[in-house]
Amino acid sequence: MSGSISIDDSAWVRVNLDVRNNNQWKENAFIFDFKDKACSMISSHIPGFYHVVFDKDGKAPKSPCIIPAGVYVVNQEPIDWTFPNFPVLPYGHYQFKIRIGYLSSESNIPDVAMRSRNMTVEDARSCISSCQHQEPFFDQCTSPSTSSWDGIFEASDLLRDNTTVSKRPTIVKRALFCNQEKGDNSGMLFASSSANTSLETLLRFFYPSHLKVLQAKVALNSGKYHLSSRGKERLARHIRQPCHASCKRCEKPKLTDDERRSIFNKFWSLNGHEQQWKFISDSVMLSLPKRKSASIGAKGAKTNTRSYYFNTSSKPKRLYKTMFKNTLCICDSWIDNALSHFSNGTHIPDMRGKAYKKIKIKEEQS
Repeated sequence: MSGSISIDDSAWVRVNLDVRNNNQWKENAFIFDFKDKACSMISSHIPGFYHVVFDKDGKAPKSPCIIPAGVYVVNQEPIDWTFPNFPVLPYGHYQFKIRIGYLSSESNIPDVAMRSRNMTVEDARSCISSCQHQEPFFDQCTSPSTSSWDGIFEASDLLRDNTTVSKRPTIVKRALFCNQEKGDNSGMLFASSSANTSLETLLRFFYPSHLKVLQAKVALNSGKYHLSSRGKERLARHIRQPCHASCKRCEKPKLTDDERRSIFNKFWSLNGHEQQWKFISDSVMLSLPKRKSASIGAKGAKTNTRSYYFNTSSKPKRLYKTMFKNTLCICDSWIDNALSHFSNGTHIPDMRGKAYKKIKIKEEQS
């Protein structure tokens, strides 16, 4: 979906409400009708963060509040936000982020959800009272009647003018549920920026607010002219000047313009840093230096010598470093990074943008 997203006052929607306290997120989800007065107060805070301050006794405000973690219940009656077994939360400032998935089906959503889990209204009410953990209704469902979710969006995608929020929630991977009309029963799919994935395929799995960032990323990895996400002009990569005719450091016969163009296009068509690093590492041969000017083990001593080759149709041709860089339109840091990630048969993956929160284990004091 693209463009601005309007909220229909009579539409049933699924809302994932994630609570963060002490830098820890706890997922909550429920389904409600925007016609309900209590829930309409939540819709007035969309998009962006929804802030609630609990009092010193741990009691939640009268309207609106969240369903306990792990309880996913659908009820045709308005949700009672003051049920007795609400978990007592410590005093503090809690921050909520809201994601909405719109429905394309006009069926009775509460009844469909009940049937999909074989749950009656009485069982749903008992879940509220006992706070038992239940799996989300629509996460595991495969029946056609409950596979009508168009997508899940972040709060930053719900702005009227489709602009982004400076401090938007962390990117949540968008799940595409099976669609009977499209014949897609693959379940949950996630976005991936691999080299074999086209831009059109990637755009299907990203939020509208991330469209500009994704387009700039794909164009940057492809060496094409583009505007950055901040509107800065980025020039396209191009083949630089070859070495002069009297150069004696390149193996003869030298690379022709067509061969250089073919190598350049092959390199930038990989569309990924790891694939391009692998290409560079395969073109560089490391050997021990013949002469060492410094003592063994001295700081800054030369440990290896780099030889640069390009595989042409006939055989690998050796060339010197400047010719190698000018053909690929890269700098020294590209070669250093490639050899640091691919060397001696080892592969160190690129972890940029893949950071995760490490679990800290406290050591027992003896």
